[in-house]
Amino acid sequence: MDLNAALAHLGGVATTQELLSAGVRKRDLAHALQDGQVLRPTRGIYTVARPPLALLVRKGWGAELTCASALRHFNLPARTAPSGLHLALPATHSTGRGHRRLPQRAHAHYFGRMPALTERDALDTASRCLTPLGQLIAIDQALNRGTLLASDLNLFTHTPRARLGWLIDHCDAGAGSPPETIARVALVEAGLHVRTQVSIPFVGRVDFLIDRRVIVEVDGQTYHLDEQAFSRDRTRDREALARWGLPTLRFTRHDVENGTDQMVDLVRHVVSNQRELWCSPFQSD
Repeated sequence: MDLNAALAHLGGVATTQELLSAGVRKRDLAHALQDGQVLRPTRGIYTVARPPLALLVRKGWGAELTCASALRHFNLPARTAPSGLHLALPATHSTGRGHRRLPQRAHAHYFGRMPALTERDALDTASRCLTPLGQLIAIDQALNRGTLLASDLNLFTHTPRARLGWLIDHCDAGAGSPPETIARVALVEAGLHVRTQVSIPFVGRVDFLIDRRVIVEVDGQTYHLDEQAFSRDRTRDREALARWGLPTLRFTRHDVENGTDQMVDLVRHVVSNQRELWCSPFQSD
């Protein structure tokens, strides 16, 4: 069989034995490797130019993507995680003579019970390398897009119990971006009462309503490039103030990520100076 056809049939990654069994001749394999038509990332493994990463680590090193690498596989943020491949290996895995060396800068995570390459296990094993907030950011994004349910956190087995309790208490499907999670957690832990994604008549849905007194919005990176969106946001801010007496504080991603304490102090200051709106429709929580 033609080498390229055989590799394609085997998913883009194959062992030497798989290729020989498919009818590829050793000399054709050697010529293709010499000409750069195929790659050999590790001993006994041949791939196309951009092989599926999950299949490569499975066949090449008997591993599975896990932790931060598994999060990236599912297009979830892996903030605060060390760079490099994060690989799940059985606790009995040997790195002795005759075994393939792991890729450079790989982070080996050993498990008594191997996690699967599923989104839930990716979020669960993220506790190995991500901070609690970093893990929560990924969980919030999965909840927001509907690929994870809050009840699924009760099925986590790799996350330490104390951390898992904190994640369950703080997760929120309303978080539309990592900065929203960062802002919400900081405001909650500062002792403020935070409601997320609140619909306000004549205003629309807002990111946060704080202590029923102040609206907080976390603007995206490119909001200011859209003149219509910029104008619409200011109209909403005026409606909130004129109709309900609710001032709006807007923060950028940079504000939230690099000035979290200052953001919290400003919100707390405005809340303390803002008169309680007992006649507002937002007093019953």
